[in-house]
Amino acid sequence: GFKQEGLLLFTIRTYFYAVDKLSHDHKYALLKALNSMNKNSLQYKGLAESKTVISQWLSRHISA
Repeated sequence: GFKQEGLLLFTIRTYFYAVDKLSHDHKYALLKALNSMNKNSLQYKGLAESKTVISQWLSRHISA
């Protein structure tokens, strides 16, 4: 933080991975996280429109 200025700096480090290359456990964790999100969270993350398609894809590739 910048105490004298009354400010706080916040950063986010993002990573990109090819989902089809992830392990079974990571795909399962993604599916679980996706299914745990409420409508507002899905909207905020830009996943509201694609949740069903993503969930179906992950489910197929977890059980394969």
